[in-house]
Amino acid sequence: MRARHEGPTPNVDVLWCDRCGRGRIVRHHDLGDIRHAYELYLAQERDGPEARLFGMGEFYEGPSLDRAGYEAAVERLVRRCDCGGTFHFAPPDAPGAP
Repeated sequence: MRARHEGPTPNVDVLWCDRCGRGRIVRHHDLGDIRHAYELYLAQERDGPEARLFGMGEFYEGPSLDRAGYEAAVERLVRRCDCGGTFHFAPPDAPGAP
């Protein structure tokens, strides 16, 4: 089962530099199993713990990843900004931003 998307657009997430405020677009397709793990979490929340996920033409059998784990994994994956800052999901001026 595929989970519904949560975010700015159906196929991307936007992260923001904590130093200069520049945005970086990350395509879900480029996240591979990180995205599959999060979609599995969403499917299990909706359909129960026995939910399974088909993703990118392959059956995903790995562990699920909640929203906090997903964001942390994506933030670790994205390279540093040219200014030396790091990218995070919350924009720099948002409540709770780093």
